[in-house]
Amino acid sequence: MALLLHPDDVQLTGLVNQRVPSSVAERSYQVLRPLGAGGMAVVFLALRHDPRGISPVVLKILTPRFVSNTGNTAMLSFMKEANALSALNERVPPSPHVVRLLDAGTLNARLTNHPSEPGKPMGLGWLALEYIHGDAEGTTLTERVRYSIARTRFAFEPLRAVDCIRNIASGLSVVHELGILHRDLKPTNVLCTGFGDRETFKIVDFGIARSAEAGTFMDAGIGTPGYSAPEQIYSQGAKLGPPCDVFGFGSLTYYILTGRPLFRFETLIDMVRVVGGAERDSVCESEHLSLELRGSQGACAAVDAAIARATSANPSQRPATAEEYCEEITRALLIPTGLGRSTLSRMPAFSEQSAPSRGGWQWLTRQRPFEPGYAGSDVVVNAAFDGASGCLATTTHALMYWDGGAWRAVPSRGGAGLDAVSCTGAGQWLVTSRDGGVHHFSYHGLSEIVRGEGYRFQRLSGVLRQLLVLVSQPYRSGFPSGPPVLHRLTQRGMLPPFPLEHFASVNDLARLDTMRWLVVGRSTQGHGLVAIFRAVDGALDWLQVPEVAAYLACTTNPDVGDAVVVGTEGTIVHLDDDQCRAERMGAPVPLSVVCLDPSGGTWAATTGSLFYRAPGVASRWQCPWHDPSWTTPFNALHASGGVVLALTADGAILEGLSQVQSQGGVSFGGVA
Repeated sequence: MALLLHPDDVQLTGLVNQRVPSSVAERSYQVLRPLGAGGMAVVFLALRHDPRGISPVVLKILTPRFVSNTGNTAMLSFMKEANALSALNERVPPSPHVVRLLDAGTLNARLTNHPSEPGKPMGLGWLALEYIHGDAEGTTLTERVRYSIARTRFAFEPLRAVDCIRNIASGLSVVHELGILHRDLKPTNVLCTGFGDRETFKIVDFGIARSAEAGTFMDAGIGTPGYSAPEQIYSQGAKLGPPCDVFGFGSLTYYILTGRPLFRFETLIDMVRVVGGAERDSVCESEHLSLELRGSQGACAAVDAAIARATSANPSQRPATAEEYCEEITRALLIPTGLGRSTLSRMPAFSEQSAPSRGGWQWLTRQRPFEPGYAGSDVVVNAAFDGASGCLATTTHALMYWDGGAWRAVPSRGGAGLDAVSCTGAGQWLVTSRDGGVHHFSYHGLSEIVRGEGYRFQRLSGVLRQLLVLVSQPYRSGFPSGPPVLHRLTQRGMLPPFPLEHFASVNDLARLDTMRWLVVGRSTQGHGLVAIFRAVDGALDWLQVPEVAAYLACTTNPDVGDAVVVGTEGTIVHLDDDQCRAERMGAPVPLSVVCLDPSGGTWAATTGSLFYRAPGVASRWQCPWHDPSWTTPFNALHASGGVVLALTADGAILEGLSQVQSQGGVSFGGVA
């Protein structure tokens, strides 16, 4: 049945609260509210209703005016974007640095001034895209750079800029591998999520993307002046290549470091003259250049040279690939040392603006439990989220990846099985095999780092190529036959094993700082143990904690040295600057998992309930979600920027959005 739209409704407001059907059976999209509009399409926040669960998505729908004016060109452009993005979803996991296409279709609409009139039938193309959870710092790169300037007086400092540039280079490389050019790389086409070392940048909007084999014409879309390469404007019929996007990448880098565009002009004629010239502004001309970069003349000169080369009017003089440019510019940015990240200077304002307890929560069942026959009788053994859109889990039968909409089996080499999982960054995990191997899992697949030596690693935590700590324990006939053992993996190989004589089992492990790890579990005497392992010294420091049956989980923030341990009987232990304080919740429940959000708040879970405590010693624990029908224990948690994800042992995933995140109190009520 066609949806009725008024011909003058250019913002498509008539779609709000309507359902857009999908070609996939039993799937539809509930339109909630508009997020933005352009000359081509209107973008909405929507909920995808699917048998597997309910999730927020972005719906991009062509406007009737654009379709009327362009005819088949409109659908061709939309199909081009759909084809470009759909090709990126074939790998498991998909690239974490390109916004994912979830679905596409055509909305059957009828333009009419009155419901009783037959009106004009029209097909409006639509795309369902991954919804990016921004936070107090903003969702677009433009917003995050402005936020940084407002809070610190400076744009991105070198280390944060390096992370951003590497993310964008990774996304572009994936796109270019498929023979696709973006052709409109600019700050508003880079979306951001996460905070600190988990901040992730994703390329979006492939509306004018095209195959590198295709010619470029004036009427095919020239992108954004100042960010699009000059050959996009005047090279009619010529083939473009990756240097076309390298130009935009160079202009984007200047904005990341200075908060202002590289090219400033008033007319297109001025733009052609400025871009075609050899002169480029220095990053030092901006008052918002970070202090550590400004303090290094060599670094500034190297950065200026790299940007000038990338934005050369002659494509042959630019770096040939995004990765080549990335290596050149990051080498320059890593010259200065000293002040490091400005994460801590942004933290107070971030905490104040993103505190999720102020406006209540809306809850969605993002993923229903494993279906019989779909993942067998699998139980999650270990799991780690890489943010709000992906999770890797080892189960009793397989390695599984959750892509935000469904669990997908990951082909794994050999028959040893996989146990422990640790997330090291967006789309990056370390996984241990039951024969003692350590593997790296990413968009490029599963690769072995350390060949197995017979140990069965149950936990791991640390930084790859620096220091990793792993836990193993010998088993015989399904039962432990000896104490747990800590292993230390350095760049030079494994250090001697460190037996944990007083532990009967280690339930969790987390890096406290560069040299210390928190170890929690149960003693051979039947009570909980918490210790700090000094990895280089090979020594344990015992913490005085309440005597309970076991400590079950821990979490840390290495940037500030905070840690939280949870256990049976509702016991919580806080570690701050090596000072321990313990408390118990009102209900003596076993807390199976815990995490810290970037604002300093703490989340903990027991079967059927999630608990939250805002930053500050005087804060009290709250229970923002409780549902006794959820009878399976929680296995993993993620929280950032007013979003929390909780995974149960049977594969179900619950999502909570604070009123801050859901913007304006948009209600998702009744859909959990």
